[in-house]
Amino acid sequence: MVARVPTWCLQPSLLWDPPFRAELAEGIESYFKINAKSASSRAVEWDGHKVVIRGLCMSASGGVRRTLITELHGVEERLWEAERRVEGGGGDMKEVTELKTQWTETDARLRKFYYRHYTARMHAEGDRSSILLSWLVKGEQQHSTINAIRLDTGGIVNTQREINEAFRQYYATLYKADPLSEEQLREFLQTSQLTCLMEAQLLDLEKPIVMDEIQ
Repeated sequence: MVARVPTWCLQPSLLWDPPFRAELAEGIESYFKINAKSASSRAVEWDGHKVVIRGLCMSASGGVRRTLITELHGVEERLWEAERRVEGGGGDMKEVTELKTQWTETDARLRKFYYRHYTARMHAEGDRSSILLSWLVKGEQQHSTINAIRLDTGGIVNTQREINEAFRQYYATLYKADPLSEEQLREFLQTSQLTCLMEAQLLDLEKPIVMDEIQ
């Protein structure tokens, strides 16, 4: 039985990392400076160039993966120690909550990293059903992802950090605002097309349960 040759898959998130883009540009420039006249043909030079790009991407991808794993293990250890202190009566529950949140965020980033690699392999190596499934998943992700939003000032933000900050400010303002009066709420609900039970259905649900229904 012949073993399948591992397929290399680019991690698209690397292309959004400014330090990696700078490193990649420097690596490409250095390659052409060194090999401009040594290659036997332009085709050989281009094939070598692709190998250099793949090597840089694999190195950076492995570094990201190792960093996330190390960070996750570090948070796990700190969380375990914090929980032990709380159980002993000398810990801070707020610290435990913050560490749990940090662990969840780091774990999500690591899962996202592996998920991108997995879906890319499904596109490249999967059978027809798995390829179709991966396309459906990808389509759902595209519909659920917010690529850009327009601020109240009229400007547009498209980075994930700016989008998250805009949502944070929006909900902070929303929850700090003065609550609406009962009359305003009633007026809003009356003008909104909301799915609700009919009065007859509501009365039927509020009827007491009889023994015949239980039997």
